[in-house]
Amino acid sequence: MITVIIWCVILKLIPVYSERYDEASCLGDKDVFGKRLGEDMILGELYFHLYSKEWFHTPLNLTSNNIRLLNGTLDTKIIIPGWTEQSYEEWVISMKNAYLSKQPFNIIVFDWGQYTYYPYEMVPDIVKTCGKYLGDFLILLYRENVIDLDKVHVIAHSVGAHIAGLAGKHVQKHLAKNVFRISALNAAGPKYEEALPADRLFRNDAKIVDGYHAHDGVFGMRRAYGTVDFFLSQKDPQLLKCLIPPEISCYSIYIWIRCRHRDTFDLWLRSIIWGNLTAIGIVRKDRILIGEQCPQAARGIYNHIVDIKPALYFRRAECLGRY
Repeated sequence: MITVIIWCVILKLIPVYSERYDEASCLGDKDVFGKRLGEDMILGELYFHLYSKEWFHTPLNLTSNNIRLLNGTLDTKIIIPGWTEQSYEEWVISMKNAYLSKQPFNIIVFDWGQYTYYPYEMVPDIVKTCGKYLGDFLILLYRENVIDLDKVHVIAHSVGAHIAGLAGKHVQKHLAKNVFRISALNAAGPKYEEALPADRLFRNDAKIVDGYHAHDGVFGMRRAYGTVDFFLSQKDPQLLKCLIPPEISCYSIYIWIRCRHRDTFDLWLRSIIWGNLTAIGIVRKDRILIGEQCPQAARGIYNHIVDIKPALYFRRAECLGRY
């Protein structure tokens, strides 16, 4: 039964999102940048939107001409949306607001949105190009003495997590230094579950790589890939806000799985605002804080998230209605 459901989702429903853009289906075996898949890709329009105390509501689009407007004394949070997501997603804005309500930060949203709706088979090539571009951006900021890499924390969802990983590799290659932290919110599984570490997010891509797995079974990676990995409990009623609807169909199952894929947004927001979410280690049975407050020294695999606070971002009706 599980196998039938998974194939139902993969074969029948995922293409619906590709068909939203007729332009993509006319490209044949060419990619969105005009060259054939597998060749070096031509860079399209990608943006870095800066939010801060000065640019709280309307972001500043960072370019090489204005990067010194970044406050290098602050910690920098880089948020990367996933496939089919945009830089103005509700969860992105909610996360930005949560951070800036706590203390001053540089919040940079990496906008690769014009490519996020192209067919998924193009994703690995797009990720390589976007990862290199983000890596070049970080190298520029470092060489211009604008930021300290030890103050850079990347929070990325789904496919965005692999963009973060490849950016981290690019920085290592050219600077022999690491960004401080990459937090992966349910890193994408399709095309990456069996990929080599060189082509996806891996534990060596930053000093700390903390991965959060939502147990959706289709969209997220099942294997551990971080210096520390957290698997959301499938039995925790506080975290399972996405219920299988009473009428079972391919579409309803797809909605449920996609909602589970996004459970990690809510967990991360709670960790910023309340800061008391914990998880229990599989081996040592030790309890540590997770999310934003995850300890630097944390290593291993944890599950059974302990959460006494109500859900913030998702409600069941919103999840089923929107996604």
